[in-house]
Amino acid sequence: MDVRTKLNSAANIIRNYENPKLLDENSSEKVSYRVADDRESYAQRQWRRAHVLAEEWAGKLNLGDRISFYDSIDDVPDSKNFSRQQKRNKGWYDPETDKIVVVYNNHRSPQDVLQTILREGVARYGLRELFGENYDTFLDNVWDAADIDIKEAIAARQASLRAKDTDKRPWYHYRRIATEDYLARLAEDTDFERADRSTSPQHWFNRVKAAFL
Repeated sequence: MDVRTKLNSAANIIRNYENPKLLDENSSEKVSYRVADDRESYAQRQWRRAHVLAEEWAGKLNLGDRISFYDSIDDVPDSKNFSRQQKRNKGWYDPETDKIVVVYNNHRSPQDVLQTILREGVARYGLRELFGENYDTFLDNVWDAADIDIKEAIAARQASLRAKDTDKRPWYHYRRIATEDYLARLAEDTDFERADRSTSPQHWFNRVKAAFL
């Protein structure tokens, strides 16, 4: 790829990286050139903030070489074989490679990027590291110890997963994935940015163990 192509690609990524609240999507008025310029400048600042925030939290969580950042889904290896849904994914943890992938351009804000890192880095990767080969047993224990409201939420997600899967694997396969999804949402909603020790990732792990084990 030559320099001009790289620059054009970067410009397109920044242009597409827009804050959804910046403009009223229902407005029928044409956007002025000045507003368009302001929007692109804002998008560039958000783009830089997302990169800084991502690198900062990858360091805080000691993810090191476990996490890979890509500007666009097209930069991800083998992305040509991805389904349409997979190409919209913000990020994921792959147990087979033990790697986390984050795609900047599929996010809508720096905070959105941070939530993906917390979800995949703390909940999915972190819990697997913590429990190792006992991870499935841990997920089963979470289900057993959960209250009725949590079980209803997990069961709804389980049913949705099974309905979409043509392979129709054993029921516990979907329940474990649904339970992991629930824990991932807990990590997303935790304010790890506060300096208070009670919001550290390690304390989050301890709270999960205390609540469900």
